[in-house]
Amino acid sequence: SMVGVVLATLGFLDAIFQVIRALITDSAPEGWTTVIVLMLVLNGAQLLMFGVLGEYLWRGTDESRQRPLYIVDDRITMAAQRSSQPAELPPV
Repeated sequence: SMVGVVLATLGFLDAIFQVIRALITDSAPEGWTTVIVLMLVLNGAQLLMFGVLGEYLWRGTDESRQRPLYIVDDRITMAAQRSSQPAELPPV
């Protein structure tokens, strides 16, 4: 995620720099600026989204790992024990 943020930020800063440079002088090669800025911004956004997706998957995996496996077995066993005990009659 951080690499994506850094690349996207570099792309935006480079775009601002190139616009200022084009206004002051006309020394930038044709098309070069557009390609570099687009690559930095889009690849940065892509890496950022992969980081967000990875964080989402990691949190889901981490949450599922903290669940003990014996709770289901324990509840099924308790339910079976309750149903096998005879019902008590109230005193007369």
